[in-house]
This record gives sequence, structure tokens and C-alpha cells, in this order.
Amino acid sequence: MIWNECTLLEQLQNKKISNAQCEIQWNGKNEPTVKITTLGNTYYLHSKMAPWVQGRRFAMEKFVMCKNLVLYGLGLGYHVHAMAEMLQEGQILHVMECNMELIKIAFENTDILSLFKKRNVVLYASEDINEISEIINYISKLEDMEFIIYEPCLKAVPQKLLKLKDVLESWLVDTKSYNKFKDIMRTNYNMNIDQNYPNAARIFNNQFKNVPCIIVSAGPSLNDNVKELKLAKDKALIIVIGRAAKLLEDCNIMSDLLIETDCQSFVVNHLIGLKNQSVPLAMMATAAYTLNYGYEGDKLLLYDSSFCPEKEKDFAIESGGSVATAALSLAVEMGCNPIILIGQDLCYTDTQTHYDTAANVLQTGEGKWIEGIDGRQYYTTPSLYSFLRWFERKIAKHPEVQFINSTARGAAIAGTRTIPVDKVLSDLPNWSQKYNEKLKEIVAKNRLIEEVSIFTCTIQFIDRN
Repeated sequence: MIWNECTLLEQLQNKKISNAQCEIQWNGKNEPTVKITTLGNTYYLHSKMAPWVQGRRFAMEKFVMCKNLVLYGLGLGYHVHAMAEMLQEGQILHVMECNMELIKIAFENTDILSLFKKRNVVLYASEDINEISEIINYISKLEDMEFIIYEPCLKAVPQKLLKLKDVLESWLVDTKSYNKFKDIMRTNYNMNIDQNYPNAARIFNNQFKNVPCIIVSAGPSLNDNVKELKLAKDKALIIVIGRAAKLLEDCNIMSDLLIETDCQSFVVNHLIGLKNQSVPLAMMATAAYTLNYGYEGDKLLLYDSSFCPEKEKDFAIESGGSVATAALSLAVEMGCNPIILIGQDLCYTDTQTHYDTAANVLQTGEGKWIEGIDGRQYYTTPSLYSFLRWFERKIAKHPEVQFINSTARGAAIAGTRTIPVDKVLSDLPNWSQKYNEKLKEIVAKNRLIEEVSIFTCTIQFIDRN
């Protein structure tokens, strides 16, 4: 079935194919593929030599048992045919595509139309943003649904639909990371929740209304202005990504809250060796359980909707896929305003990944060049670019909060004001109340509550036995 068959066929009749962008090529078996050129990059939509083999391999890797299998990317249909053959009774394959040139090439050069005569295969095809929004709204409400992307088609999303591409790319980055680490995350989650740590988003919820907050990330440009954070004393809370904690300590700058989200065990190395181990640590419930033993300070948990006990659902945050995005979500939950970003490069400034790495990043065709806050062009990767777009979407949701980008160099973030950190901090008034002490008091109070709860449960267990 084709979702909008009459209007689609009418649109395709008038659609012209740009040979400069889409070149049809045939192999020795008379099987077509498309060579695509966009923004100076060239790639093939399918294998030139064995598109059917590639299509079946993709289907075998991605197919899952669920009621509604949603696939973005029609291509010329090799992988769609293979996936359709694997459908079981009651399953439906929903295929989305928004590049009308590719759809026309597929319709004119393959038998893809025969596939959509089946009741369990549906095509949703449009390049109109309003129709696409309608399609996504409908699909998002399907029960028992799994979403898959055929990446070559993602690269071919038309320029006028870049927002859609951003959303799909973000989803792809999140999904790849989740699939790679889901078993480790599950193990960490089970071990961490057994510790009965308080939920940071719950105990801090709106406790710091209109209190300035600085989120310190470990981007390459952090070395440029980290010492300016001394001006934050008694003016702003300092939430620090674990990797940057040692640098702040070496500069005699006191952190108020540390945060870690990575599920891999090496993450504890960010905190080992810190002289001050009294700063509270907020960690995702799926973060490496080694943090429980490698850091002495109070621990708090953060939950997102994927890993969250029922009682904490109301205080799950949008984790965003990185430690910096989780920190921003937490700061919003705390009620902080303004929220100031520093070290949030979101690109490879001077070809470095972090402030403490050598210049060693290779620039490949997978990445892209983006505008920096200083007007220069900076190279970034698909994953960092997806985090940039996440920041911009999150910021747009909270017009009541002032977001300030005080990163020395790096990506321009839409929705933020770019102000040097020394200027921002000089203009902030001194606190009338010690909010960093308030944060510690909240943590201490909840630690006591948890300790009493555990003690009570232990006594009850002993009495029963």
C-alpha cells in the first residue's frame, strides 16, 4: 500500500532528476544503483557489484520481531524486498522516504511498485514538511514499534529538510550507542540502583530557582579560559563534567557538583587522584558501577526513561546521549538561570577531541564543517553534530531560561548568547545566600534519610528472623 498513492504518482510525473546529483549505474547483471553527489561528497546508494547480497545482509542485521517495523530509506528497494520476505504473520513493514528523485528512479527502474501491493508493506513518501510531520505523528503512535534507518538514504535527505535529517541522525547516534552498550548499561543499572542513592533530579528539583549555574565541559578550548572561573566564587554553582574535574582542582577552583554518564569502566579514571573527594557526584543510573568504589564522595543517580524505576518516572531527565547534555537537563530541572556553558566546543577545535588530548583527529568525509562562535569554520563528527542539535532543541523548549555560551572557541549554539566568561561572571551579583552550601545540605539530608531507611529495613529483617 502507498500512503498517498494518487498524489505521489502525480508529483513523480513532474519531478525531474538531476543527473549532476543522481547518476544511475548498472552492473553486469543489469541491476541498477545510484551514484549520489551532494555537498562535494560522492557515495553509492547500494553495492555496485552485489546490491541484492548487500540488501539481504542489511535485512538480516536489522530485522526484529515486532508488530510494526518502521524503516527510513527506500533506496532502490533491495533491502526492502529482503526485509519484506522476512515478515511474519501480523507484522507490518512501514517504509518512509522523502527524496522524490530517488523514489522516481526506483519506480522507473525497478519492480518496487509490486512490493507495495502487499497488505503488510506500506510506503510513506513525501517531501512536504507538513505531510512528513503528519506521517511521523502517525507512526510514532504505533504500538510495538521498532525504528530502523538505511544510512545511505539518510545522507540523501534533501537540503530543505535538514531538520528532519538532524532528528534522524540524532536517533541513529543514540541507537548505535544503545545497541553497542545495552548489556553493560543493564548490568550497571542493576548494581547502581541497589545502592539506594537519591535521585538528583528529584532532590534538586526547582531548589535553585534563578540561581546562576556554570556547566564545565572538557572541550579542547577549556584551557583558554578555565582560570576565569575563579570569578564564579559566591556567584554561580559550578557543575563539572568528570573529565574536567582535575583541571579545575589544579587551578584551585572548587566544583559544586560532578557528573558522569559513561557506562564504560574507564570513566572512574576521571576522578581517581582528586584531592577533594567531598564534592557530590551525580551519575546516570547506567553509568559504570566502578564509580561506586573509585570515588569517595556522596553519589546521586540520574534516570532517563529507558532505565528508570516506576517511582522515579516523574523525575526522569532527557539524558541526550552525552554527559554534557545530561548536565544541561539537570541544570534545567534544578531551576538554574542563567545557565552558562564553558568548554562546550561540540567540534574538534585545533583537531583535538578534549582539552587534555594531543592534536590527533583526522578529518574524514563522514564529518562536516560548522560555524564557530568566533566566525571560523570547525570540523565536527556526526555524533558531536547530533549533540549540537540536541542542545539547540532543548534550549528552544525553555525560553524562560537564559542560556549563555562562554566557550572560548568552538561551535555556535543557536538560542544562546555568546559572552566571554569573565564578562558574564563580573556582571553577576554576589549571592545573598550560599547556594553551594545549600546543595551540600540537600545531599546530606537525603543521605541521612537513605541511611535511616536502610537501617530500619535491616532491623526489621533481623526481627523477622
